[in-house]
Amino acid sequence: MKEELFKLAKERMLSFGVDDGACQLSRMNGQYGLAKMLWTQEKIGEEKTACFISTPDETITRNTKRFLAGVSYGGAYMWGSDNDKIVFPDIYVNSCGMLTAGIQEKPELNNLLEKLSELFKKESYIGEYKLNWDLWKSNHFLDIFKVTKKDPEFNFPYNYALVIHMGCSELASLKHKGLAINANWENMEDQDIKVFETPWGKWPTLLGEKAVNYLELAQFANDFADERRKILVEALFEKEEMKICYNAPHQSLRTMNRAYLGAHDLKDAKKEEAIPFMLNAEETCYLFEKRENIKIDLLDSKMQERVFEQGIEKKLGSLNFLPHGGGYAFGEKMWPEKVISSPDGTRLFSMKIKKSNAEFLISQARELPFFYRGKEVYDKTVELKLGKPVVDLFPELVIKL
Repeated sequence: MKEELFKLAKERMLSFGVDDGACQLSRMNGQYGLAKMLWTQEKIGEEKTACFISTPDETITRNTKRFLAGVSYGGAYMWGSDNDKIVFPDIYVNSCGMLTAGIQEKPELNNLLEKLSELFKKESYIGEYKLNWDLWKSNHFLDIFKVTKKDPEFNFPYNYALVIHMGCSELASLKHKGLAINANWENMEDQDIKVFETPWGKWPTLLGEKAVNYLELAQFANDFADERRKILVEALFEKEEMKICYNAPHQSLRTMNRAYLGAHDLKDAKKEEAIPFMLNAEETCYLFEKRENIKIDLLDSKMQERVFEQGIEKKLGSLNFLPHGGGYAFGEKMWPEKVISSPDGTRLFSMKIKKSNAEFLISQARELPFFYRGKEVYDKTVELKLGKPVVDLFPELVIKL
């Protein structure tokens, strides 16, 4: 059963990535997490429906907890019918997202910094929760872009755009009916919080009302993070100076059986929303218009065959998503070759450095040198018709503080 499920996990991963070293490592690592999901579904008597469908920015997660759990990044995890009371919390959705606003004039830097300083000094709240601004953290940022090209059919009458990328660190330990977003699930086993011992490691699972409660918590976090980004932009600009054109998570639990990591879920997005697509700071970035996707007839014949063999066509057809950006690539040209188990059972990935042919063993990806990908992800996104690029953006200012 172990070998069959591990092979099944590989078959139920549909990759639309650019197939560089980071994408390949994501798939290799993700096979373990998806195998845990399938094992768990079988143990609880559910149909083995878990799958992962990637966006073109498919890459490794730098979140250590996620990586060690065997979770891929850049796409959608789906299992069950969307209403089955089963949640896999080790996917670790933390409600990180982005806000886009249109502005007419480029803000004066000193004025912008003064307003940020004033906001950071005062106490701000959402309900009972005091805000802890962390624009400096990880890949959070505030970017100002000059609009260099616009689709005349798309309504974006602005000379500049602002994009804010951040989540809701204040809720990391928030508890709701005994559950927390960032919990050590392996130490919380009770009659409703199961920790399955799979051949590839532990896999925490929430069942019944615990799954319902966790979805409530995740949805509260999504709304909180959206409001937090809105408070920040409204502290910097008067309402007549800017217009919010998009504000939503790209790491979220959308139903009890569907999670997005590094992907905009556009199922309920409005046609007029300007959806951010961020690349590295040397590249043009873009705003996209929603488009119905994914079209199965755009897939190559082998992938189409696998989609129907695995019965994934309905799940694939239910998606409407877009990459949130280029994703991580390795700072050194390296590719994964194989998986090695250390004497203590730690999963190690053997990477090959292209230039020297040296072997590089890693247990997790956070400390690897990396950079953000460029136009290759944009090209793949356009090729797959996942959205329509409507505004070109040239980066002029990046703030992390």
